[in-house]
Amino acid sequence: MKPNFTLPPFPGHVNQSVITINVICNTVSYPLLTLTIRQPNIYVPTFYNTPYSMHIPHHTSPQQQIETSILAIDWDPVKKYSVTFSIISGNEGNVFEIGFSNATYFNRKFLPTTTKDGKAVPQRWSHSQLPPIVNLILLQPLQLSQYNLVVQASDNANPPSTATTSLVVYVDMANDLIPIFEKEHYFVNYTLNTKAGDVLMEGGVIVASFDANRIDSNETILYVLEETDVGDLLDLNPLTAAIHAKQDFLSDKVGGQMKVNIRSYSELNPNRYHTSQIVLNENIENVGAHFSPCNVEVSVKENAAVGTLLTRLNVLGTFSSLRLSDNGAVFKILDDGSIVVSDSTFLDREKVANLHLIAQIIHTKGSAEGLKGSPCQRAKINVTLIDENDNAPQFSLPSYYFALPNIPRNNSEIGTIRATDPDEGMNSELEYDFDQEPPSDWPFDLIYKEDGVALIFIQQKNQRQIIERKYTFQIKANDISDEPRIGRVNVTVDFDSKVDGNDEEDVDMPNHSLLSPIPTQTKPNPTHFSMFDEDAEMSSIDGDVTKVHKDQSIQLPMKRHFEVEKYVFDLHSAIDVAQFVGTIKVVDGHPNEIFEYDLEINTPNIFEINSGTGDIFVGRRLLQMEHDGIEFVFEATATLNHLKVVSFCFDKMSFKED
Repeated sequence: MKPNFTLPPFPGHVNQSVITINVICNTVSYPLLTLTIRQPNIYVPTFYNTPYSMHIPHHTSPQQQIETSILAIDWDPVKKYSVTFSIISGNEGNVFEIGFSNATYFNRKFLPTTTKDGKAVPQRWSHSQLPPIVNLILLQPLQLSQYNLVVQASDNANPPSTATTSLVVYVDMANDLIPIFEKEHYFVNYTLNTKAGDVLMEGGVIVASFDANRIDSNETILYVLEETDVGDLLDLNPLTAAIHAKQDFLSDKVGGQMKVNIRSYSELNPNRYHTSQIVLNENIENVGAHFSPCNVEVSVKENAAVGTLLTRLNVLGTFSSLRLSDNGAVFKILDDGSIVVSDSTFLDREKVANLHLIAQIIHTKGSAEGLKGSPCQRAKINVTLIDENDNAPQFSLPSYYFALPNIPRNNSEIGTIRATDPDEGMNSELEYDFDQEPPSDWPFDLIYKEDGVALIFIQQKNQRQIIERKYTFQIKANDISDEPRIGRVNVTVDFDSKVDGNDEEDVDMPNHSLLSPIPTQTKPNPTHFSMFDEDAEMSSIDGDVTKVHKDQSIQLPMKRHFEVEKYVFDLHSAIDVAQFVGTIKVVDGHPNEIFEYDLEINTPNIFEINSGTGDIFVGRRLLQMEHDGIEFVFEATATLNHLKVVSFCFDKMSFKED
């Protein structure tokens, strides 16, 4: 086994896997040893973006929660973020406390992509695995000093692993020397004909000054606009606060009342400032009735109830009525410009994600005479439907039936379970699990694949495990939203299947069900076949024969072909030379016919095949390749008396080192 073998790190949640070692004797492969790999608590919580420091104003009131940039991740696989924090030093007087935010989390896009030792991180963060924002809670009034806190992160394992970091808190003294605006609001008029460079407000109108009761100061007062879409339209003189248009005011960018904040501050202390607001109103003198703005971007939740307000259009001037172009009659417009939902039937994001509406002003005859026309006689409303978690995961089949004539080898894939969810984002990302808690000797496990989960057969060697004749159970798939929806599907695994309608000898093997009784039904065609030699006895370490005995008098028709048209083999763990991959086999041949199997691969020694049994193993050349995961597609043949009787092409043979 390779050194330092580990399972996929957090946000992975599988903390146990198995590896099977096989031995070949007289061209027959036998399971020799099964290694159960359990992930120990090998990772210590790791702090990122260190060192940590923050500034808090002296006048901050107790009980306030202040966001920090602290981020710590424990890379041991768990289903839920498990790290907790505490202050272990520097908190004299119990001034601070560490806590989590219940509503804000780190964005998936900005989380680390590798562990500290360079191991790639699987980018499948569920909501419960996201690190929450760490808050510093103020318990006592602050002193004018510096706090040097030591923060400890614990993974809460048994025993726990811990790590520490420093957080320096600077308490800033309030500075009274702040220039104060004379007014809370300043009003500016504009038109849709305003051009770049036009003066909107002369210097000296907006004024800020220091407190007159203080000693006069020679400090320079400066002005700045806060960065917003409206602020980008304006050019502000930092000394005089004169305002000019930075670009042409076009109807698709401006309209109606617009607001932007302006700050005044001392040149010597830019961190302390006062804020006022500039309000820009459209000048509608001698202009006909029109919408302002002309283009509106809005969103509404899918399945919104009738009467839900979509938006309220701003209409300037006198008009007769308003008309809404809406072919589906999903919305209606009211006299005050409000657009509301009139029929929620069509508000299904999975069918239509965007809607486009046009509102129009209707004038009475002669009401617009003598007035300037406006380019905004019509308003375009683009509606985006916001996804609601209104769909449960749907499985690709109504039920799954896997028929195998033998008990398979350990760690073998029985088949793949797939589900999809038409919702968006976290509402569509799925997790799989058994619907009920399986018993301790349960012979199955689930391993995630790109398009679903693989059902894996697990034969436990550390106890006397009885493999039963048939298993019926449910697998559930749920999205990872805060209020997940769940889909379930019935799964049957039959280790005593019949081939081509011929009955097998009855075997006294019990059935096991994790379901309530289900109606008897005709077996569907198997979705997965045995990948193993049906004539070779398969036994466990303790000698229990697990093969289902078949009627020796069965006469199979002379139609030679492989068990399936295309084989798909996946490896789910670290690879090594001679590791078992799977088996190919010709069926419907004469019992006395002996076939020789071969792989037709351009590059030799990638995979090896036992020509007598069809067992495929990892070759030496594969381990020399640089890879994170590789897929192979190639042909396999079976010959009888040196004549090729059947061939097929692998759909995919892939592996990925976890």
